[in-house]
Amino acid sequence: MNTVKTWETPGLYYVDPFELVLDDNSREIDDIRAKNPGLCDSVAKYGVKTAVTANPDENGNLRLRYGFSRVLANRLCVDQHPTIPVIVVEAGEEDEAQRLIDQWDENTQRVGYTQAEEVQIFERMALFDLAPEEIAEKLSTSADRVTAGLAVARSAATREALREDDQLTLEQYAALTEFESDPEAHADLLDTLRSWPGNFAFAAARWRRKAARRAACAEAADELRARGEVVIVDDELPDASARLHDLHADENGENLTVDNHAGCPGHALFLDTDAYHSETVKPVPICTDWAQHGHTPATNSGGPAERPAEDLTAERRRVIRNNKAWVAAQDVRRDKLKALLAKKTPPKQAEQFIATTLMIGEHELQKALPRQHPLVCELLGYSEPAPRTIHPVLAELRKATAARAKMITLGLLIAAFEHSLRKDSWRAPTEEQKRYFRTLAEWGFDLHWVERMVNDPSAEDDADAQPTGEIAAA
Repeated sequence: MNTVKTWETPGLYYVDPFELVLDDNSREIDDIRAKNPGLCDSVAKYGVKTAVTANPDENGNLRLRYGFSRVLANRLCVDQHPTIPVIVVEAGEEDEAQRLIDQWDENTQRVGYTQAEEVQIFERMALFDLAPEEIAEKLSTSADRVTAGLAVARSAATREALREDDQLTLEQYAALTEFESDPEAHADLLDTLRSWPGNFAFAAARWRRKAARRAACAEAADELRARGEVVIVDDELPDASARLHDLHADENGENLTVDNHAGCPGHALFLDTDAYHSETVKPVPICTDWAQHGHTPATNSGGPAERPAEDLTAERRRVIRNNKAWVAAQDVRRDKLKALLAKKTPPKQAEQFIATTLMIGEHELQKALPRQHPLVCELLGYSEPAPRTIHPVLAELRKATAARAKMITLGLLIAAFEHSLRKDSWRAPTEEQKRYFRTLAEWGFDLHWVERMVNDPSAEDDADAQPTGEIAAA
């Protein structure tokens, strides 16, 4: 029964949402739950807080003027919230035209919160000792979004980037906060997100390795300089320099050693790091300007040869760039492999991949078997094998379902392929390694250009299309 019969003056009333007459709406709303789930969740928890507007007609009915979405959302939870606030106003002479104008203004002029404002709200609510899940529930948003917003709030550089340009998602901005302490990395990765977002994971992996390398080299350099050594800390060997084992003392062919080169003005130690373990520093004896100091290239050493110096430099830089790109791409690829192997269902044609590998993947399997598949525990999320204990994979297989056993078998073979790869596998991959990367592509892996070189050397051309900072991070 209608609770309001006369309309002497405009006023605020609380009305059963089903008593409101919904005339044609300028919006098309077939399913308010699908169209605006956030609104539905909010109304279910708190009811409608902002009144809708309606006009009375000659029969005493309330005809909704605007606020259709709120009414529809309230109708879904009328048991919890039996009434809705309604501002009732008399209709004017040009009611229909004006109603459409009002609806237009309400829907087009409304401005939601910017992401920067969302971050501020999340931050203020966190001051009340509310967990991200609690904040998300109260604001009818996701806990992941609140967590991302709080991460941005703690990073001055990322927060400033968000204020300046709101074109990325809050989750993308949150990914930058890891690099707050490195302005160069932060700026480059922000540019990567804006210009080449699909490459962010690879670029971030390179910057992580670069940061680990810098920290390890700085610590090692301090120790070596304290012992009186001349130390070169750089991303690559300086152009005029060469490793001692690539040089002869003079044209007579005497090999250079640390002892007989110690008095040379160009004697120094170049701090290199292990390709896969950035924290492992290797001091390499070098001459900073071998030509000026009268040394000659050693033959068959892989060092300076008969080609012009500029050709050597270009090729060396290419190899260094691609090797480092490969190692960073490996970090991303293995994270994806862990996620793949954690699923209950294997990827498409996994059975064919398993059978084919068992049939013709002899080389890769033979390399992995003597060491009990060293990578499989990492990829499957098991603890490392301990001496005189059962291998974690065998322990898992004893209780595994048929489906899980299939995923473990897939993991064993994937680990064998991963174990067979080297940082320069982009140069001369085996046929089986080519098949492996073709399979990863078929499974939906977004391969880096250096990984695509395994099957298509021309993919290296894509390196020139990367943001310049992303290449420098290699």
